Amino acid sequence: MATTPLDNPAEDLGGIVSRLYELAGNSQADPTQRQALLLKAHDLRGDLITLVSMQFMTATDAYTQTMAALETVTAAINQAEQNIQNIVNVVNGAAQLATSIDNLLKEATQIATTMAV
Repeated sequence: MATTPLDNPAEDLGGIVSRLYELAGNSQADPTQRQALLLKAHDLRGDLITLVSMQFMTATDAYTQTMAALETVTAAINQAEQNIQNIVNVVNGAAQLATSIDNLLKEATQIATTMAV
């Protein structure tokens, strides 16, 4: 019996990374916020590269948390684009997303390691 792969978070993450770079380049934002957005965009871009090559088959807690964090950050970015002062919320959400993705990648590595043994 074949199992259907779950959605890969990379698709949504790619859009988030692109939008973070756009916000980081917005001259209406405070320079400190722009720097924080740029750093978080770079961090998540690295996660994106790793996620692209993965396939998820089980909705673990880490996977579910990552998908929820993606939705939260997308909503925060939508709001920030309407009101540039909300960028701090985007940075905080992106940081939480990065933590969730790190946990998901650690879990995937552990599963791959145990399957290889």
